[in-house]
Amino acid sequence: MPENKYEEILLHDVKNFLTGISASAGLFIDGYLGTLNEAQMNAIETINRANSKLIRILTDYQDLASLENKSYLLKSDSFTIGDLLKNMDWIIKSAKKEKKDIKIEADYGSKIFADKDLISRILENLLLNAIKQSKREAETTLKISIKKDQAVFEVINPTEELPKEGLEKIFDKDFKIAFPKMKSMIASGHGFYFCRLAVEAQAGKISVNNENGVRYSFILPQKG
Repeated sequence: MPENKYEEILLHDVKNFLTGISASAGLFIDGYLGTLNEAQMNAIETINRANSKLIRILTDYQDLASLENKSYLLKSDSFTIGDLLKNMDWIIKSAKKEKKDIKIEADYGSKIFADKDLISRILENLLLNAIKQSKREAETTLKISIKKDQAVFEVINPTEELPKEGLEKIFDKDFKIAFPKMKSMIASGHGFYFCRLAVEAQAGKISVNNENGVRYSFILPQKG
């Protein structure tokens, strides 16, 4: 959602610097620059996770304008649920670092037709928010299923229910301004608003309700 070309250039340059940090951290994590002790490895992994989250926030922010004006170019294709979930490993590790867990319920061989990058980013936003909301030792569940001509995604977080007055507005652009008391419950950035636009760009629907905690779900139509 950059306001002008200068802001767009700045975002692009900042992302390039952050990508360089990720690459350098990866060299340490993969052992190319020598063996690290446990404390050093934990520190590098923490830096890398925080850096990845910041890149995600900036990328979402960049794409909001084209999603808002419906000019975003979808890259829809067929892929398996297993292929999609390969991108979720860093989030699962991030949860474990906070003494939390993510359980996945899905048929890894089932195929989905959608924009895989957008789906990955939607799930990242919802899962990272679930990690933020949940307590230590909590287990968040990610369910992915194919039902008739729909792909159904659910993130179920066994946390305290969200206030009902903000629940229906949580995917709105100005949600954090309208409900400042709920800011501490929600992850940084425009993540929820991005999720709504990314789902709607693929003719889908997204919702949230207080059911056994907090349940986020979105549905995407599939080719017949």
